[in-house]
Amino acid sequence: MNLLGRTKIVPSIVPVVSSSALTEVVIDCAGFDRVCHIIAVGAIATGGTLDYKVTESAASNGSDATDVTGAALTQVAEAGKEKIYAIDVPVNPAKPYQIAVGVAATANVAVSAVAVLYEGSGTFPKTAATEAIVL
Repeated sequence: MNLLGRTKIVPSIVPVVSSSALTEVVIDCAGFDRVCHIIAVGAIATGGTLDYKVTESAASNGSDATDVTGAALTQVAEAGKEKIYAIDVPVNPAKPYQIAVGVAATANVAVSAVAVLYEGSGTFPKTAATEAIVL
């Protein structure tokens, strides 16, 4: 079995050390059933925090994005530094574009994220799964 045979890996948050909004990438999830957002958190300066959630949109530029229910990390503070987090989200065929929204606040946070699109069944029409999983 080839693990990467039915997957596509794309950036979702550009690697950065920041104390403000992060650079997000609109992810085209068409043709896939789920997306696992993998967030790598490095050093967090004293008082720093990271908020992270996944949104979905029908527009290719993500302009009308809405939150995916249950697809958010509880705020990561200094105690959560140097860890990997994952949010596994179903693809809504009516809103096939996902955007990870991240904000570092108060003090610098080192962070990056990738999205692993998977289980492209190739069948149409796609039906929406309903459960987001945060690990």
